[in-house]
Amino acid sequence: MQVCGDALVGRGALSAQVLLPNQDPFALKANFLLFNGKTKSGQTAIWGHAYTPNPPTAFVIPFKVVQEAGRTVLVATIRRSVGPYPHVATFQVQVSRRFKYQGKSRSYLAANCPIPKSFTAGFLSFARVTYGFANGDRIEVESVRSCRAR
Repeated sequence: MQVCGDALVGRGALSAQVLLPNQDPFALKANFLLFNGKTKSGQTAIWGHAYTPNPPTAFVIPFKVVQEAGRTVLVATIRRSVGPYPHVATFQVQVSRRFKYQGKSRSYLAANCPIPKSFTAGFLSFARVTYGFANGDRIEVESVRSCRAR
């Protein structure tokens, strides 16, 4: 936080099941910090830093920030190179950062209500998560919220 605190854009929690050979599986509950950043190629990214003191563990999950069909999408791939032992069970994050730019109050995430001007209220897909599994199965979960035109 001393080095990267100004780039903090979110906080959350992560839980995983850790399966080690010749040991009983155990649950890992970690704090999760999200930092604004860039990839090596200069693409906007969010770096998720998960850490826990017991057992002492820390790892980084990179999220690419992609603009797709008028929405902002965070894409994270947990590579096979992390090994067969950690299995992410759940994570929840809150992304929020307010700042001033050119004298105006801004937010890291900005949204509008995507409804025709003739309507006064509507619904928007607030968040969508797609889980892909090694066997090729995919599960998609969507969070829908209402919005009201002003």
